[in-house]
Amino acid sequence: MASAVSISDRGDDARFFFKLAVAIAVTIIAAFSMHFALGRSSLALPAVYHLHGLTYMGWVGIFVVQHWLAATGRIAHHRQLGRLAMLWVVLMVVMGIAITVT
Repeated sequence: MASAVSISDRGDDARFFFKLAVAIAVTIIAAFSMHFALGRSSLALPAVYHLHGLTYMGWVGIFVVQHWLAATGRIAHHRQLGRLAMLWVVLMVVMGIAITVT
C-alpha cells in the first residue's frame, strides 16, 4: 500500500524547486492581474488573445504541478503529466503563431 509522501520527506532540493515554481507562478499571476486591475487589459479583445492567455497559464499550471509531483515522489504521475506537457507545447507554438499574426 502506498503511503503519502510529504514534500519535506523528499529533501531540500525538491522543496526548493517546488517553492521556486510556486513563486514564479504567483509572480506571473500577480503581474497579469495588476495589468487587468489598472485597466491596461480588456475583455473586449478578440478570442485568440484569451485562448493564448489560457494556453500559457495552463503551461504555468503544468509547471507547478510537475514540480509538486516530483517533490512528493509521484514520479509515475510526473511522467504522465510530462507526456501531456509535450502535447501542450505544440498548442503553445500554435497559439504563439496565431497571436503573432493577429
